[in-house]
Amino acid sequence: MLKRIGENARNAIANWGLPLLLGLGTMAVIWAVWYFTKAPCLMAKADAGMCNPGVLASFINADILTKSGAGGLAVGALKGGYDRYMLNKMLKQEQEARQQAEAQLAIERKRADAAYDMVTEIVTEFRTEFREARRRDEEERRQNMEERQRNAEERRQSAEERRQSVEERRQSVEERRQSVALQQAMLDTLVQLAQQRNGGPSAANATVTPDGS
Repeated sequence: MLKRIGENARNAIANWGLPLLLGLGTMAVIWAVWYFTKAPCLMAKADAGMCNPGVLASFINADILTKSGAGGLAVGALKGGYDRYMLNKMLKQEQEARQQAEAQLAIERKRADAAYDMVTEIVTEFRTEFREARRRDEEERRQNMEERQRNAEERRQSAEERRQSVEERRQSVEERRQSVALQQAMLDTLVQLAQQRNGGPSAANATVTPDGS
């Protein structure tokens, strides 16, 4: 509570200190003007009751006190009201400026959020496209590898077929050679048997081909 009272007192002094000082200064000026311009207390004025014989009469009286006090209060009130008006105006302007700044900040935040969302969307799309491109590339590499494997298998099978064909031709040639040799041996045997049966020496030297010529 004492702290709040102290803060209120400081605020009052800050708000009304200068107007009070200005009011007191105005009172002093009014009094000084009255003091240095008042008419002297002559005998005729004293007989007419226009002079106050008291000790304070030479310094102050009720009239000048009222006038100087009213003038000081008026100046202080005007100064304080003007200061209060200017203070309220400044506070209002500051509040409006703060509200405008907050509104501008909110707009900038919305723009920043929109830009962030757009960048996030772009990055997401880029990542999706990158993953899709990588998947397609891996799929193409896999297909190419499978194609190369099929081609290699086909070449291997073709080479195996050619090797088998060559082997078959070689076997066929060998079989024909063996067949010819067997036929020749059989013919030779038959010729020898015929020569032995006929007993002719010239037949023993005859040469018989597999076709009988």
